[in-house]
Amino acid sequence: MDAYEHCVAHYGLEGATLERIAKQADLARPLIRHNVGNRQELIRGLMQRFEQRCAEFVEQLDASIPPEFSASEFTEPLFQRDCSTVRVAYALGAAVSEHDEIEALIESWLTTLKQFLAVRLKRCYPQASAACINAVAVGVGAIYSNWQAYRALGNNDDFYQHSHQAAMRLVHSLEK
Repeated sequence: MDAYEHCVAHYGLEGATLERIAKQADLARPLIRHNVGNRQELIRGLMQRFEQRCAEFVEQLDASIPPEFSASEFTEPLFQRDCSTVRVAYALGAAVSEHDEIEALIESWLTTLKQFLAVRLKRCYPQASAACINAVAVGVGAIYSNWQAYRALGNNDDFYQHSHQAAMRLVHSLEK
């Protein structure tokens, strides 16, 4: 499943072929089918792992953001994580039209991330309206997810810096 997750994160759901998975796992292709199953079983297993990884991500993020925080203390823990789960989310999101069961999973992840960020932001910026809190939470989550999607490209320090700065500006906007 590690090899499958890696392939989905790098090649998309349709590009994660048995050949690529076997090569990544350093196994013969028939062993993958024998031990894991067919494509639908692989997708089901990936979805279960994705749910688990999303919960772990939020728990780790929650532990790394102090109760009272500055914009950088809020965004640093988020932007310091290399999260292949986000790349898997993009790949799964692109496959929603072919796999109905994935839609609810992606919607749940997006809602969970937004709610987590909104709750933390509201604690630190109680004067901000719910509409502003939600907009900033969605914006920070979107910037983070976009940056993670392209992080695998390699040297992207400039993109990281600008993405992180944009997220901090959004958080700072709640001070008004």
